[in-house]
Amino acid sequence: FLAALGVIALFCILAVKLIRRAISGRQGIILLAIRYAIAATAVAFIAGLWMSAMVGRRFGAAGNILPLHAIGFHGLQAVPLFGWLLSRSDLADQDARRWVHLAGTGWIGACLAIAWRTIEGQPVTGFSIATLLAVLFVLAWGLIIIRAALAWMHGKTAPVTGY
Repeated sequence: FLAALGVIALFCILAVKLIRRAISGRQGIILLAIRYAIAATAVAFIAGLWMSAMVGRRFGAAGNILPLHAIGFHGLQAVPLFGWLLSRSDLADQDARRWVHLAGTGWIGACLAIAWRTIEGQPVTGFSIATLLAVLFVLAWGLIIIRAALAWMHGKTAPVTGY
């Protein structure tokens, strides 16, 4: 538990440094995606603290906090991937940012839908409005990543520098 709190503290320090950076230019597209990833990771950390408080992953009648914890942390991979692909495409900055917003919002929406189901104490795989929303958000993310990959393949630009 103390090690987890240390990781959270270090992550928060890094997150603040990244959030304070300007998001202008092509580099800003990646930083925008990282901001969404930070939000998803915050959900994962909250779920991890929740599991610690519950002394396990079970909650309510049949709820499981672990899927919420997992999808939050996978946001660190899933969302910045958009920023990376789109920053290396020929899409206009405004269009690329709009796609990053859609992808990030979709991922956060999936996290929140899973959180809703988990808070109810029900399994994420059971049929409900929350589960349907989570599936729709993840499917939307899948379609958007295909769009980003196509933009990257059709218009590769020079790598972003300045990190």
